[in-house]
Amino acid sequence: IIFLMHPVFEENGHFDNYSLAPVHAKLAAAATAAGLQVVDVLNAYRSHNAQELTLPLKHGFDPLHPNEAGHEIAADYLLAYILDTGYVDASTY
Repeated sequence: IIFLMHPVFEENGHFDNYSLAPVHAKLAAAATAAGLQVVDVLNAYRSHNAQELTLPLKHGFDPLHPNEAGHEIAADYLLAYILDTGYVDASTY
């Protein structure tokens, strides 16, 4: 079982100084202690600004939903983890 964590997009934020990183660390520790494999998409987003990866809104900022680029980054990161750990046969990709 994979425990997947996705960060909240902080307005005017960059993931290098993500305010909820300590929460992610605690969740990862608890999941690992429970025997789960942890994948934190925060690691894939670190080189990006939150505004690059969120859905555009007419009035405000969406902190929860990634846009196409955000989904692609997250999906690629998860796929790499799945292939690297042998969950599926990498020769099929």
